[in-house]
Amino acid sequence: MIKTGKRINSVRKYSEEFKRKLVQDFEKGVMSVPQMEQYYEVSNATIYNWIYKYSSYNEKNVRIVEMKNSQTNKVKELEKKYKSLSVV
Repeated sequence: MIKTGKRINSVRKYSEEFKRKLVQDFEKGVMSVPQMEQYYEVSNATIYNWIYKYSSYNEKNVRIVEMKNSQTNKVKELEKKYKSLSVV
């Protein structure tokens, strides 16, 4: 706080190297976006913006959908069930 009692807004600026490191970690599967959000205390919207900007895999206007492990497992179980039902 300053003497007038107004709150000082702090704007954090990140280096391009830091942004690219986070994007590389995401692409390699080292950390997910929610994990990075919690670990680095950066909002997920900011991280997704960096992914759209710096990722070598993404094209413009393509949305990233990240599935959690539980959803992936559920999909695999449903595929197995479907295969077993179609065989009979």
